[in-house]
Amino acid sequence: MAPQTVLITGCSDNGIGSGLGKVFHERDYHVFATARNPAKMTWLEGLSNVTPITLDITKSDDIQAALEVVTKATGGQLDHLINNAARNHFMPVLDEDLDEARKLYEVNFSGPLRLHKLSLRC
Repeated sequence: MAPQTVLITGCSDNGIGSGLGKVFHERDYHVFATARNPAKMTWLEGLSNVTPITLDITKSDDIQAALEVVTKATGGQLDHLINNAARNHFMPVLDEDLDEARKLYEVNFSGPLRLHKLSLRC
């Protein structure tokens, strides 16, 4: 029986995503670990059944490329998606630059929604 699969966004070291990646790996899942910069996923390097993928969730091309990797590896069956990638920002909204607010919205709302919609095709 093939292992269950999970795609986790935001797997940079010292974060929730990398911790989840380790736990799922220990439970024999095939983990697709993603980050904007894969060099920051050293906690998951070299682990069997962990596939690192470069993914910026605000970029449709990155999402499409990541889903192609997952589809090829799984035959089109992704069991779990964990949208962990996000950005913290603490400032009164009226004090925020509109371009920065738009970027925050893209990362924390539009990106996960875009990934979820596209993952339904996987």
